[in-house]
Amino acid sequence: MKSVLIADDERAAREGIAQAVDWERLGIGRVILAADGAEAFQSIESERPDIAIVDIVMPEMTGIELISAFRDDAEAPEFLIVSGHDEFGYAQQAIRCNVHDYLLKPCDPLEMEESIRRALEKIERRQARSSIDPETAQAAPFPRSVSDHRDAKGRGGFAGSSPRAFSDPVQRTVAYVHEHLQDRNLSLSYIASHVVYMHPDYLGRLFKKEVGVRFSDFLTSARIERAKALLASSQEIKIYEVAKAVGLGENPAYFGQLFRKATGMLPSEFRERQLGATTS
Repeated sequence: MKSVLIADDERAAREGIAQAVDWERLGIGRVILAADGAEAFQSIESERPDIAIVDIVMPEMTGIELISAFRDDAEAPEFLIVSGHDEFGYAQQAIRCNVHDYLLKPCDPLEMEESIRRALEKIERRQARSSIDPETAQAAPFPRSVSDHRDAKGRGGFAGSSPRAFSDPVQRTVAYVHEHLQDRNLSLSYIASHVVYMHPDYLGRLFKKEVGVRFSDFLTSARIERAKALLASSQEIKIYEVAKAVGLGENPAYFGQLFRKATGMLPSEFRERQLGATTS
């Protein structure tokens, strides 16, 4: 028997859907209720429902953020959005997240049942393809373990880790960091809101889980590695120019302190050793 999750911060709405639909006729044997986005996230992680019916506006984590969190999970449920917002912007976000359906409140029970039936058919088609396609059947979702990335921490960088090992939001976060190191306003909050469209707290937890370090530590490490490369490339580049190139130009003194803490040397000492070793 299949299972379904209903997530809505309005008790009357979630219980109304639970009572209005003839679940037995649809072959669904279990209905799970969640009162907000965070509770829905935990329920999907632990219960693995086949279908998730979610409100688009919820506390803790919105429906879009919830769906985005499972974008690269091969076992993610089929998502149906129910919303009281008939706005094109919400529909656009839903399309980007590849949701199964977008229904407006108040939902007609027959329309809801038909949408759920189509979702179940979609699941069955996918399972049928997997059963006859060995390559698809053996394909695994991105690993959730961070053990594969522990060695990267010892090298002081993460670019050497296989990008296939990270989920899409983390891959995009890492790529964005390396492409925008010169931006002094670079932050997890900005990337979450403008690049991966995900709740900052969840992205932070996902990043720590997959990469093995906090985002702030990763950003610092990436900046130091870029600074080391620049310093070792030329005697001509000024220390303040290096600081600016890695997003710390507003406070060169802080850059020096950060560099010394990471390497045990001031930037000038590091360059002297690197270029001295090259010429000797």
